[in-house]
Amino acid sequence: MCPYIQITLPSYGVLAFIGAFAALLFLYFRLDRFDIAFTQFLKLVALCAVGCVLGSKLMYALTQIPWLIENFSAKNLLMLIPNSGYVFYGGLLGMILAIYLYAKKGPDLRGWIYRMVVPAFPLFHGFGRIGCFMAGLWCQTCHPRRAIRYLYARQASGTTDRGGF
Repeated sequence: MCPYIQITLPSYGVLAFIGAFAALLFLYFRLDRFDIAFTQFLKLVALCAVGCVLGSKLMYALTQIPWLIENFSAKNLLMLIPNSGYVFYGGLLGMILAIYLYAKKGPDLRGWIYRMVVPAFPLFHGFGRIGCFMAGLWCQTCHPRRAIRYLYARQASGTTDRGGF
């Protein structure tokens, strides 16, 4: 497990950023193939970013409802979203919803938008999963000989288990 890169950056965040950059670069090189104006591309990227952040924050907030019920206060309610984490699948659903709403603007958009954007999802997802792996988010108790041993699993997950993957 490598929860931090040498300059104390969280490996999940760094790899998610690299994946997002790779997906944007992939989409940028496909602009000519689909004959899309750069300004339209920027609108789509901005809308996808907003959908991704809102969806991931909302999904995390939904997972915290039991905690919020136990510790209910106005301060906890107001600080839940800004201080919360990000959930990948919430971001994915938020981005898909943003693309769907953008494609509803005109029938000419529906033809190319999905063919252009959907192949970029695995780029971001792949780098994000590698970041999860490096951060030890998939740490489970298992002791086979060839297992990956997370020496700092207790720091990343807050557990006392020092088992393998």
